[in-house]
Amino acid sequence: MPVTTAYEDGHERIFGPSAPVAQRTARRVYVSRCAACDGVTFEPGALLFDCRRCGGKNCYGLVDTSVAPPLREEHEARSAPIMVDRFMEGSVAQDGTDIGSRRKRKDYLKATGATDASDFGPGYGQRVRTRREEEVSKQTRETVARIAWTDPRWKP
Repeated sequence: MPVTTAYEDGHERIFGPSAPVAQRTARRVYVSRCAACDGVTFEPGALLFDCRRCGGKNCYGLVDTSVAPPLREEHEARSAPIMVDRFMEGSVAQDGTDIGSRRKRKDYLKATGATDASDFGPGYGQRVRTRREEEVSKQTRETVARIAWTDPRWKP
């Protein structure tokens, strides 16, 4: 549907004058930066948050890419531990074996037959104990029955 002059007048009355066409088509791209860590200044009224890197209050927010400095190498996304499994680095088992990667950890668990407690849900230990007690009592009953049938002192 074509835009009418009545619509444009009402639009400007409600939302204010429209931006020139060049500004409407230019797409601005923003990146997150910290004023303390990266030395940037924010536009007035910018929404700011606390920075996790430096611990500063209200110094982290979005900055236009045209004025944002590049990130230092230690702050690039490829250094983020969750993205590249680096949280496993330096991990060792209780016996001192290096399990610093998912592959090493998986191979170690397979070789030793060990497992994590988190692999079993709540109540697992109680179920295992009950099953073992039932097996022991079953073995005891079978042993008593076998002795009763083979021992002449138990014959009627």
